[in-house]
Amino acid sequence: MGWGSVIRGASAAASGSLSGGAIAGIVIGSIIGFGLLIGILSVIIPYCCDKCDTSSVQPQTVQVVKHSGNSQGMSNPAVPR
Repeated sequence: MGWGSVIRGASAAASGSLSGGAIAGIVIGSIIGFGLLIGILSVIIPYCCDKCDTSSVQPQTVQVVKHSGNSQGMSNPAVPR
């Protein structure tokens, strides 16, 4: 390997284009990384959710109070005048 090949390799790397092998490596690495992330989350999430005890949580009711609409300064565009 002479100095000429080193200079040509440096200029090819400086041009900003990726080779087909580099693109394939990025794609394969991304797929493997995404699979690892999904695998880790599929182990962690059920473990964390099993630790939460939601049986003691009681549902709450909300009471709706209707306003007569006679107050000054308040308008409801859904109610015709």
